[in-house]
Amino acid sequence: MLTAIHIPLAAGSRRWGFEETSQRQGDFALVAVAVTFAVDGGRCANPRLAYAGAADRAVRIAAAEAALECQSPDQTLFEQVAAKAAEAADPPEDLHADAAYRRDLVRALTRRALSAAARG
Repeated sequence: MLTAIHIPLAAGSRRWGFEETSQRQGDFALVAVAVTFAVDGGRCANPRLAYAGAADRAVRIAAAEAALECQSPDQTLFEQVAAKAAEAADPPEDLHADAAYRRDLVRALTRRALSAAARG
């Protein structure tokens, strides 16, 4: 029996954001994105971008992480990172959403999650 889980808080300048879209509140997400990065000297460091619904399993998109690394966080950068994420995504199709719609969600939700993270 699991009785407790301890997860340490992010240290220092670590930022995070999370966004998801589902058909109805409480449903499984069509696409979800979790982002985290540190801010060191005004630049993003050690970014992680994880997705559900962007592939046939939960994935990190390395191209998006690389585009964020060592850059100053701003809306122009977030647009570029979101475009890289959408381009690299290989979303499934099902009766809830086609691949093109999920790819659009990857772009929009990535931009929103990064913006939320930047606000701290």
